[in-house]
Amino acid sequence: MASEGLRLLNAAQVERLFTRFPGETGRSVQRTFIDHGNQFLGDFTKQRLSGAGPASVAARTNQLRGSAASRPFGSPSNLDSLGVRFQLGTKYARLHEFGTQGAGGSLPDIQPKNVQWLTIPVGDALTGAGTAPARARDFPGLSFIPRSADTALLADTHGGELNVLFILKKRISIPPRLHLISDWKKAVPSFRKRLSMVLAPLFRRLAPSG
Repeated sequence: MASEGLRLLNAAQVERLFTRFPGETGRSVQRTFIDHGNQFLGDFTKQRLSGAGPASVAARTNQLRGSAASRPFGSPSNLDSLGVRFQLGTKYARLHEFGTQGAGGSLPDIQPKNVQWLTIPVGDALTGAGTAPARARDFPGLSFIPRSADTALLADTHGGELNVLFILKKRISIPPRLHLISDWKKAVPSFRKRLSMVLAPLFRRLAPSG
């Protein structure tokens, strides 16, 4: 499971607050983790998983859109235990996060299992979002057209026209393109700013006796 977490760092001042106002400080920090996690998750899903926009991965089904989750952890009674973690819970999402080796990523390229080819529907064989992909067996009489040692086509050639319905591949490479971890690292300063604003009233109460 791909994940990236956040905990409090260099929290000496927050520890002072916790010593003086343990319940309020712990709950405020926990709430900030939850709110920040939810906001980041919403922004990430919109920018990367919606299928719209130049930075988004095309999403035919909810498998990708629903793969990201924000999960707070810890107890407000223990500041050191508090944090939030963002997760990509499906293999499909992890492929797009880390990419495969043939495209500069770290995971193995996708190869067929128990069959000779990976079958990719295109053109008239494409199905709508949320429906199962078409299968070549559902289109009898297609012509097999080799293109290279690793690529071929399945096409309808009736009537003298070439209508390609499936691309066949021996191997598929996917570049890293979700960028969950790098996006999260860019969002850490905004979390610290949010936390400072949330805790500001408590710091003001601490100041007279500080």
